[in-house]
Amino acid sequence: MAVDRLSRIRSADIEELHFDPELVEAFIRIVENFSAISDHVEIVMLPKNTDWIKNPPEALERQAEAIRQIESATGLTVQDFQTIDPVTNDMFSDTTHLNRYEGAVALTEFLAERYTPILVEP
Repeated sequence: MAVDRLSRIRSADIEELHFDPELVEAFIRIVENFSAISDHVEIVMLPKNTDWIKNPPEALERQAEAIRQIESATGLTVQDFQTIDPVTNDMFSDTTHLNRYEGAVALTEFLAERYTPILVEP
């Protein structure tokens, strides 16, 4: 896990969260593209393995600012599922990915319960 954590820090800046403004704008454009062809679009933040990924307060403020920018530009509320009761840190196969038979199942059940009413609307 320690090696995987270092890899995710180097490749994705997963702890300090220095968001590239160009990538945030590109993400907003992607959401706008989906909004143009879909009746309902959601932006979700997936579960985080908080045993291994710890963000300092200034990183969380950068994340909050990026979320504010995305919500303002898209008119959507970002759904924060980083820490949800059905998913626990022992359900991760590494520092960032849910394992297949527990974590992925727990998240899928959570999302199915949450979004079924939207999916079955006439």
